[in-house]
Amino acid sequence: MKPKIFYCPDCLTSLHFKHGEAKCERCLRQYKVQDDIIYNLLPSRLSTNKIKEDEIYRLNKLDNAWYNHQVWYYLIHLSSHIVRFEKEFLPKIKGPKVLELACGNGWASLLIKKNNPQYEVYASDVSFKSLNIQGQQMSKIMEVKPNYFVVCDAEKLPFINNYFDTVFVIAALHHFLDVAKALGEIKRVLKPGGVFLGIDGMMPKIAQKLLNDEESDRAKQFGILERKITFNDWLNFMKKAKIPQDSLHLNYDTSYLHKYAPNLDEKKLIKKGWLFNVAKEIIYGAFLSKINQVLIKKLKLTSIFPAGIIIEYQKN
Repeated sequence: MKPKIFYCPDCLTSLHFKHGEAKCERCLRQYKVQDDIIYNLLPSRLSTNKIKEDEIYRLNKLDNAWYNHQVWYYLIHLSSHIVRFEKEFLPKIKGPKVLELACGNGWASLLIKKNNPQYEVYASDVSFKSLNIQGQQMSKIMEVKPNYFVVCDAEKLPFINNYFDTVFVIAALHHFLDVAKALGEIKRVLKPGGVFLGIDGMMPKIAQKLLNDEESDRAKQFGILERKITFNDWLNFMKKAKIPQDSLHLNYDTSYLHKYAPNLDEKKLIKKGWLFNVAKEIIYGAFLSKINQVLIKKLKLTSIFPAGIIIEYQKN
């Protein structure tokens, strides 16, 4: 018996499950369920950048190893990132019902499930291939599965109201077409007392102009939406979603904004500017960590210094 928590993202009607499919009794749309674990609950219409998030997994070039079956490649390059999540943010995850948005290969959701087997964990992403290829592979490596892999649009979540104890997003909100709408959806599916944790980047306008020509491979080659969001933009997103602005905190640790190093030899890495980018992040991190956060807020310098943001919101 499937839990009656899934909604049709098009008309917000409860879904009826039968023989590996889910059907909406109102609009008659049918949704596929693969291997009784991957629920494909995308809305009928998706923007181009969201479709591109799935198409990228068709690539087989060596440079894109983290997009295909070589999911171990991801673990090697983001090991410090994962360790920091386990130490600093895992203790903040409230159960028993947990939803991760834009999970990619799902390592964070799997880490939560491994540490809390009793939790009901939903690992979601807009890309079916990311869950079917990388998510399944990562589950084998970590020897644990979430309760559900859910293919969904964060701006039209296929879940009932007031259900989750925790919703979290790691370094992915800037990919969303309508951040405020996604925040509103997160707020809707959280139960009273539930917690939202969001970790992302923040790029002040002065730095945007200096780095105007810099654009990631994902954006240039694959059409994935990449944005440099200012502190004031984040405040406006939260205001539209009616989330208290004091839930937004500055983050001076750049380790969550790790840039992938392509799988190339050292000379090619240097030619591609990889060494410069790493040095730039180290300089930013070292400089910002020495500046008192209270002083920056008092002097209203949050629009000048590059940093990240952390959203910690508890629903009333």
